[in-house]
Amino acid sequence: VSGSTARAVEKITVSSMVELLNNIGSDRIIFLTPGVYKLSDALGFTSRNAKNIYERRMYITGVHNLKIIATGPGKTELLSPYSDSDVLLIKDCSDLELQNFSIGHVQQPKGCEGDALRLEASEKIKFDKMDIYGCGEDGLTLRYVDQLEVKDSYIHHCTYNLLDLSEVTHTK
Repeated sequence: VSGSTARAVEKITVSSMVELLNNIGSDRIIFLTPGVYKLSDALGFTSRNAKNIYERRMYITGVHNLKIIATGPGKTELLSPYSDSDVLLIKDCSDLELQNFSIGHVQQPKGCEGDALRLEASEKIKFDKMDIYGCGEDGLTLRYVDQLEVKDSYIHHCTYNLLDLSEVTHTK
């Protein structure tokens, strides 16, 4: 007799920023078709677990057991034209995996004030084959993160730092 409970996982394929935001949730695998997912295409969008409103960033909160995976032979990119905002903020999440896509800002000559990817108060987070880039202030910002795994990923071309972290435990 096992003490664990199997979770049903819904598999969803998306091809636009609005579809991606609309399908963020727990116990899911979201497959991204190749292409550019621009935050500006969903300005004002809001849902329970993902929002792109006044802050002009993608925000995932309170989600558990979510994978977002880019598929196909073409490049897949989550792109923000908003130099003063983070591209993606993940907060209060667990068992989350991002795989095989890029996250960054449109290049600005004077750099950016927002981070490419920011994680707060989350655990069991995995990045695999990710390309995280500026011109954001920091490539990857971590606050109160437990059990972070980064594999075959590249963080580059940031205005100030590639990595800014505090209160991070059990990383590999």
